[in-house]
Amino acid sequence: DIRLTFRDLSEQVDTAARALLARGVRMGDVVGLWMTNRTEFPIAFLAAQRIGAIVAPMNTRYREHDVAYALKLAECKLLFVVERSGPVGYVDILKSILPEFDGNRFEGAADFPHLTDVVIIDDEPSDAPVSWARFLVEADRISPEELERAAASVTPDDIALIVFTSGTTGSPKGVMHDHSIVRNIRERHEKWPIKPGDTVLAFLPSFHLFGMSDNMMAGLLIGSHQILMDIWDAEEALR
Repeated sequence: DIRLTFRDLSEQVDTAARALLARGVRMGDVVGLWMTNRTEFPIAFLAAQRIGAIVAPMNTRYREHDVAYALKLAECKLLFVVERSGPVGYVDILKSILPEFDGNRFEGAADFPHLTDVVIIDDEPSDAPVSWARFLVEADRISPEELERAAASVTPDDIALIVFTSGTTGSPKGVMHDHSIVRNIRERHEKWPIKPGDTVLAFLPSFHLFGMSDNMMAGLLIGSHQILMDIWDAEEALR
């Protein structure tokens, strides 16, 4: 039951971007996103790209071996992870590969030298150091002027995104895209029948290119109204 206008989203993206800067994320650092379709996904996604960080979305079907592989391959510095979706406890999976992580605090892991920070997205408010709420509070340490300076240094040729291939014929590859992908998506969707104000049911997973580009990014560029569906539910979709 969360509703965001474009202005709401823009303001929350800027808050999250300032929080990332406060947590030490800078241009070229990799930010992992391991979460389902939630409003926090585009907020974290766009906040990282706003300051020139590289976003590495991860498949929500990943389990211990897969997420460990992706974290190391992308050299993630910070990871946003949803606490749970349906029967799957993502934080529990993460704790099993990060023995140093207790679910409340994270101060680094020996087997993942690049990973310095974890932020948990949960429906229940929490004051834990790794909570989304505590993460956002840190934005107060960075001024809007500092954010604008960081954003101004980003160029279209900078790497913006690492997308993992499906891995059906071997280990997933991390495919890199620069910021020109935004222009490509915009040009492609000028040919599509979706117009500003149209409503799109966004049930495709945002972690991969189809849902990421043709739902989330295209919708923001066009001005369509997106209904985020966390997990596919046929009856709910029809309603």
